[in-house]
Parts: sequence; structure tokens; C-alpha cells
Amino acid sequence: MTTPVAPELYAQALADVQAIRDVGTYRAPAQRPAKLPPTRGPKCGSNAGYRQHLNRGETACDGCRAAHTEAGRRAGLK
Repeated sequence: MTTPVAPELYAQALADVQAIRDVGTYRAPAQRPAKLPPTRGPKCGSNAGYRQHLNRGETACDGCRAAHTEAGRRAGLK
């Protein structure tokens, strides 16, 4: 259920938001950078290789993704 708002209050709220933006304190939400394509590293195909892909800002290759999934399954069984 919503409560009706007086037009004066609504107009003041909009003016306040605009004033904050004009002062420069408003910051737009940061956009996440696009992921880079995977590169082959010495540890590709392992869970460590998966972490290296992520640390480099890449998407993980299929082998590393499969190894990470398997490592997660093994960790869950203990």
C-alpha cells in the first residue's frame, strides 16, 4: 500500500535530488568493465588456473571452469 504524497513535498524532493547532483556529490553507479577473453597460462585446466583467469580480469576457459566445478564438488563432500 502506498501513501499519497503532497505535490509540494514531491516537488521539493525532486529539487533536492537535483541540487545534490549539481553540487557534485552525486555519483552514478560504477559500470563493471567487460571481461577479457581467456589466455592460456601454465596452470590452465586446474583450479589455480581458474583463479589466475579471474585475477587477470578474464573469463575462465572451459578446462579451468570444469576443474573449479570439480574442486567445489570435492570440497562439498568433505
